[in-house]
Amino acid sequence: MMNKKRWGIKRLITSLVMVVMMMMHGAHHGHRASGADVMDIGISARSIGMGRSYVGIGGRGEALFGNPAGMSGIGCVEISSMYGEMAGDVRYSLLGITMPLRVGEFGIGYMSNKMWDMIETTAEADGRDARVLGRFSYGNDLYILGYDRVVNDKTSVGGRLKYYKRGSGDLAGIEGSGINMDIGVMYRGSDKLRYGIVMNNIIGGDLGSWGYTNMYNEGMRRGVDVGVGYDNGRGMKLYGEFSGREGLPIEVRCGGEWDIWKDLQMRIGMEDRAMGGNESYINYTVGIGYRIGELEVNYAYYNDVLSSLNSRHFVGINVGLPYWCGRKAEEKKGVLTDMYVGAKGAVGKKLDIGMLKKKMLGIRGVKLGDTKVVKTNGKKAVKEYKNKKKNQNQELKMRKQKKGKNELKSKVINKAKGKTIKKSGNLKAPKIIASKKIR
Repeated sequence: MMNKKRWGIKRLITSLVMVVMMMMHGAHHGHRASGADVMDIGISARSIGMGRSYVGIGGRGEALFGNPAGMSGIGCVEISSMYGEMAGDVRYSLLGITMPLRVGEFGIGYMSNKMWDMIETTAEADGRDARVLGRFSYGNDLYILGYDRVVNDKTSVGGRLKYYKRGSGDLAGIEGSGINMDIGVMYRGSDKLRYGIVMNNIIGGDLGSWGYTNMYNEGMRRGVDVGVGYDNGRGMKLYGEFSGREGLPIEVRCGGEWDIWKDLQMRIGMEDRAMGGNESYINYTVGIGYRIGELEVNYAYYNDVLSSLNSRHFVGINVGLPYWCGRKAEEKKGVLTDMYVGAKGAVGKKLDIGMLKKKMLGIRGVKLGDTKVVKTNGKKAVKEYKNKKKNQNQELKMRKQKKGKNELKSKVINKAKGKTIKKSGNLKAPKIIASKKIR
């Protein structure tokens, strides 16, 4: 039965990929695909530091902007944010909140890249100074609603509804909007491996295209991202993925993250970026992150080898709200869902019993009972566990000492009837030997 379920999930993923690929092929006969998507800039400073890899990232609030199926691992409410500037004029910002509910995980997000205080001038062909007509702003806004649901102990499926706004309200005829949707799947192959797939802009036709105020329609670029994430359980995480977009060659992204000192992480990555046609070039990224309790601060630098103006810095801040948690963890059929305790904070993952024995509180050999595990703060749980363990060891030591004294007293004589009294411990044996059987 389990093999049939796994085979069914694999067939589902394969079918979804084929459908999107056919949609991408058919789109060449419909609306012309639009340019860059605001989501292509990056979903978080952590992801950008690892070459913009995001498909295999799960159990974090930033998955709302990456693979929506990865939201299934969050244990409590999380707030994600990021800010960066490109070419000195374009400002990029991101803000999102994700929360676990009894029916799944839910997220709300906002992304934008805008240019402010641009000068509108007249076009002078004779070289004279242009006349300034006014100032205006131009950019893209994206509003997101995301939802995720766990299918079984290894698979989760998520969706993301998107509403775009583009253009400038200060200039007539260049303002537009549109809606579309993404679907993501996350599959946990083992304790260390995660596989992910994201299908972007699956709505086609007029419904899934840009509509401008001048009555012009423009199609949204469809795409498929397939990736994998690896966690060795000792502070090293690796991510890699392939990204395909309509009308562009396939891009490759990869990167890694290492715990270099306590709660300090170092990141590095690379991206094979498409230029159009069949040409591409490789960009490099670096990043660093530091966690202070439930607060995580991340920094990333994206190096564009073709243009220094496109090289940029990003800063992200993520905050977990441990007192705003979702449902309690329950142990079902060998699977523990929404485990909140961990050595560095809330684990917030879907753990099986074998994995939990190794990772719970960072201590090996933890024995699990039949009781339910309720939500709690990770560091507080570690401290309570250590104190409890210390008290148990002291109590056990006292019991052994007391038991030893009692055994010492009981070994004075009386080992067998009619036999001599033996000397035991530091008690002195009596000088008189019993000549009769003791009754």
